[in-house]
Amino acid sequence: MIYWEDAFQTATYIISRLPTPVLHHKSPSEILHSRIPDYRFLRVIGCACWPNLQPYNINKLNFRSKTCIFIGYSLCHQGYKCLDLSTGKIYVSHNVIFNETLFPYSQPIVPVSDQSSPSTSVSLPHHITVPQFPCPIELHPNHITTCTPSAPLMLIPAETDQAPPPTHSTATEPALSPIISPATTPVTHPDTLPVPTNIHSMVTRSKNNIHRPRQSSDDFIRYPLPKALTAALVPTATEPTSYSQASKFVHWREAMNQEFSALLHNGTWSLVSPPTHVNIVGCRWIYKIKRKADGAIEHYKARLVAKGFHQREGVDFSETFSPVIKHATIRLVISIAVTYKWPIKQLDVQNAFLHSDLHENVFMLQPQGYVHPQYPNYVCKLHKSLYGLRQTPRSWFSKLSTKLLSLGFSESKADTSLFVLQKFNSMIYILIYVDDILITSSSASVIHNIIHSLQTTFAVKDLGSLAYFLGVEALWCTDGMYLTQRKYIADLLKRSKMENVKPCTSPMASNCRLTSTDGTPFEDISLYRSIVGSIQYLTFTRPDLAFDVHKVSKFMHNPLDTHW
Repeated sequence: MIYWEDAFQTATYIISRLPTPVLHHKSPSEILHSRIPDYRFLRVIGCACWPNLQPYNINKLNFRSKTCIFIGYSLCHQGYKCLDLSTGKIYVSHNVIFNETLFPYSQPIVPVSDQSSPSTSVSLPHHITVPQFPCPIELHPNHITTCTPSAPLMLIPAETDQAPPPTHSTATEPALSPIISPATTPVTHPDTLPVPTNIHSMVTRSKNNIHRPRQSSDDFIRYPLPKALTAALVPTATEPTSYSQASKFVHWREAMNQEFSALLHNGTWSLVSPPTHVNIVGCRWIYKIKRKADGAIEHYKARLVAKGFHQREGVDFSETFSPVIKHATIRLVISIAVTYKWPIKQLDVQNAFLHSDLHENVFMLQPQGYVHPQYPNYVCKLHKSLYGLRQTPRSWFSKLSTKLLSLGFSESKADTSLFVLQKFNSMIYILIYVDDILITSSSASVIHNIIHSLQTTFAVKDLGSLAYFLGVEALWCTDGMYLTQRKYIADLLKRSKMENVKPCTSPMASNCRLTSTDGTPFEDISLYRSIVGSIQYLTFTRPDLAFDVHKVSKFMHNPLDTHW
């Protein structure tokens, strides 16, 4: 009875394509779509068919087709619905071979009740028929079935508590699936079919319980992930979101005092009475825990950031563009250094934005917690750039590039964030990403001299050899360097709440088709766009994810749940 719905849908499908006098001998489908339906697509319902099962196969060793029964047409696809009686699944396929003269349900088979086991056999009503296939039946990789036409058949009902509710998707399992088997052969539920026994005379190692142990490859990850791999990545402290929270902890108060002292020492602003008819921007404290490559806390950083969104173009700023180093340039320079075994030094400019001069008149409120007690109503007139201002990145890059050009460097035409210098038969490359700098050369003494020249103008800190740069961990080995974003991946999984999901080596099949109509709208569009952008940065060390990023990036404007 569970397939009556498919019968009704098939009848409706055919009726909608038949001409009717009511519509002047035109079919409803022709009226709706303004074209004559293709009657060559119609087939006899209930006949035997052999669909193409390659899209459903897990590996290439599965059967490409098997005997099924044609039960109707798909309403969502241009294909036929084929019922597999051995599993109760419904396959939808456009490539189907039909035998419209063979009807497996055409002849009823009267079951024979077994008196010795009345609880396992039931009587079959006169109006219910069961299929009868010609011998031999094809072999299935999971079990082997033989057909004996002369043997009586029984109908073994599936247990009610194990059968799922009936659905009609492309691969469903009915609630009551009739299983036909010879009376002399014990029959069980399809989910609990016994493992076939090898009756061949050849003695194999498996018959003697000799099995080869499974060996894991280097990239094999067991599920769930061992806690030892993620223990160092779990943060042990949280970052406060406001001044009231940070002021309760000593280490955050010390970080704010250091930042405020650096601002005063650098002459970032001067207190003036608030002028009239000017735009005054606000400011706030931003707190960040600086971590090492293994996730351990390095230091606590508090930064005063101006609310640049209060600025007005043409009044407080004009040009804002600042070049950023390309990922391909970073990989190229690192590859050159590793190939020729050059040293790579990593530099950090402390309070980098505070070194650049500000040419516009910008006024800012006094920072929270550090309001001058004698001049509480005064405002800060900025003389130096401050984090958060629109023009700050451009001002900083302009001042740093001017210093490098005075030392003899020249900008690369392919990437303006790459500076090259040839001095004393030595090549020097400098990569700039805001306040993070990489420098490499064939001579270690030349690198030392360049660092000393930069320290005379900026507060440059030598971090040693390259170890952790822009979220990428660099691991030196005997034959080169290994780049990984282990911590970045762990943070990304935590942000998307997927830190405990099962990993896989191939995140997306090559024949996966994503559409803009198949699914429901995704709940959090901002989260989807943020995760896709983060995965795109992950392709720096995982270029194998480029195909997946290309697929999901097509739906940034309207993501669906199937895209997630």
